[in-house]
Amino acid sequence: MDSTTLLTNFMRLAVQKSGAERALALDSELAIVASYQIDQVGLLDNHFVGIEAARQALESSEVVITNNVSKDAAAALTTNTTFRDLRFIVVIPVGELGAIYLDQSMRLGAIPRAAVLNLSGLAAVIASQHDTAISEDQIEAMYEALG
Repeated sequence: MDSTTLLTNFMRLAVQKSGAERALALDSELAIVASYQIDQVGLLDNHFVGIEAARQALESSEVVITNNVSKDAAAALTTNTTFRDLRFIVVIPVGELGAIYLDQSMRLGAIPRAAVLNLSGLAAVIASQHDTAISEDQIEAMYEALG
């Protein structure tokens, strides 16, 4: 099994455990290796900040929690994000393998803190094993053992 399969399986578990509406699995070069409910149009949306958030998570080796609103004060007058377009974003780095991007509409609330903490812990365990031959069932068992 390669890292693409591992990241894809991790993304599926992350969607299931977090309840996220959309997700991406990205490799260490920020190439998208799998997606859930995000199509090409969604990736091209000017409110999509997933790749930049993933870059930050991989560079810092820390979970990134943000939203899709511009934080650049110079752009404030041109930023027109309506509430229905606001998204809660979590990016979880998986060591040197890549990252998992999760998001959902702010109308649905935040992704649960417990899920973020457990998924982050699982990512650390997977990264420390340096083994990409971990099955989907093994990933789920590892997640449950953290809970």
